[in-house]
Amino acid sequence: MKSGPAIFKLMSSSSTGRIRKGVRDLDYYGIDVQTCRTVAELSRALRDLPEEAVHPVVIIDGHDDNALSTVAALRAVRPDQGLVALVRPDDEQTLIELLRVGVDMYCPDNASAELLLALMRRMLHRQVRRTETPTKAGPRARPQRARPSPIDRIPGQVWELSEQGWAMRTPGGQRIPLTTGERAFLTTLIASPESKAPHEVLIEAVNTAYNQTDGPTHQNRLGVMVSRMRKKFKDAGEPLPLRSIHNWGYMFVVQ
Repeated sequence: MKSGPAIFKLMSSSSTGRIRKGVRDLDYYGIDVQTCRTVAELSRALRDLPEEAVHPVVIIDGHDDNALSTVAALRAVRPDQGLVALVRPDDEQTLIELLRVGVDMYCPDNASAELLLALMRRMLHRQVRRTETPTKAGPRARPQRARPSPIDRIPGQVWELSEQGWAMRTPGGQRIPLTTGERAFLTTLIASPESKAPHEVLIEAVNTAYNQTDGPTHQNRLGVMVSRMRKKFKDAGEPLPLRSIHNWGYMFVVQ
């Protein structure tokens, strides 16, 4: 195993104590596990890994209160990240929703270290093969932007994220380009359950997209960005169907 943690465990305050013994016991088999509390902290840790490190896998508690929004935010800023969710074996609905927003694999939350080890080895093998696969592009080719989420179409009216999330197609057929922050905000919001997400998840997605992982985040700053985005769409004659949920977050609403 090359240098750097092989597994990152993403645990918010609401998931404390619920990632089971099997994960903690992985170190017995030589698997280094590092815990992160937010997507921003995780993104910073992944970015700071040594260049020669194996691309790691992230484990998330599938029953964390904000698990679905967190997965959507992570997918918005790290589209190719290997992601495994721990879920209760009988909770099929949660599993379906997690797979919908971007989880790669899942495992019972009471799995033994041996089962987790087999799954992690498989995931790590996939990650190594992905990073070692040669590209056909020449040395001067510009890198392609990764697709932020497979969930790009919004049910109902045809509001659609296109061009890998860098533009919004409106029901009237207009193409409205998005900034880095707007892309992270809308990708995270639309991929979240019921197309709604709390302020903290959206702030984290926007800050992580700009690599602003240090210092405090601000709800007022998010509000300014949303206000400018609303104006941009309104000026184009296609008001954005975005609803503010008082003291909680935002929702993308289509009739």
